[in-house]
Amino acid sequence: MTEASRNLVAEEVDGWLMNESTVEEVQKNINDMNERLKKKGRSKIQYGVPADTLIRETDKMAIEHVTQMHGDKKRLERVLNTGLIGSPKTVVQKIKSLENLGINHILLKLSPTLKELKLIKGIID
Repeated sequence: MTEASRNLVAEEVDGWLMNESTVEEVQKNINDMNERLKKKGRSKIQYGVPADTLIRETDKMAIEHVTQMHGDKKRLERVLNTGLIGSPKTVVQKIKSLENLGINHILLKLSPTLKELKLIKGIID
């Protein structure tokens, strides 16, 4: 995000949907924005982040599936570092980590959406 965009967020908006980000990037972005808000005399805003989401019974199964979906090694690495990929327990831990950093909203990116939602329902039922 450009400096001008970050300043606009700090001056005018009530929420920021970041790009897909690692935990470290989320922390850095929130810290940066909170400083900008403070300088503008504004209080906290809402933060959101999109995340590729793939839940399987085990972490290994989820990672294998994502690996098959993404042939490009760079994209695969980014998805594994920014997404909610793994078993239900792992995904819950990742969500809690994001919440602890200050994320209020997570945009779950599922593909194909309906098929993945049905698979997740079957796993957690």
